[in-house]
Amino acid sequence: MLRQQVLGTIPVGRRGLLIAEVPVRAGAELVGAGAGNVHEPDRARVIAVHRNATGTLELPPAPDQVLADGDLLIVLATRAGLRRVRDLSAGPLAATPAGHDAHPAGGTGR
Repeated sequence: MLRQQVLGTIPVGRRGLLIAEVPVRAGAELVGAGAGNVHEPDRARVIAVHRNATGTLELPPAPDQVLADGDLLIVLATRAGLRRVRDLSAGPLAATPAGHDAHPAGGTGR
């Protein structure tokens, strides 16, 4: 599974802000949402969007700019904020194929 890539850190007092690339995956909660939906005061903000469809960089993106599958978000965030952005940008978990047990052989899942 691909994950976000931390590009750098900015020390702020006793905390650090992360600059990271976070891909928007198919089926993610952010697909079809505005870039402003990522903003969470004191935790996360999208500072740029690399548009997959056009190859352009929006710096900064308009809050109502609709995000699409394959867009790459450049975010400035705390660790907690980055986890939230990653969760919003991840697609749904892959379903277990029909006829396959989700538990290893002999496992009960309990």
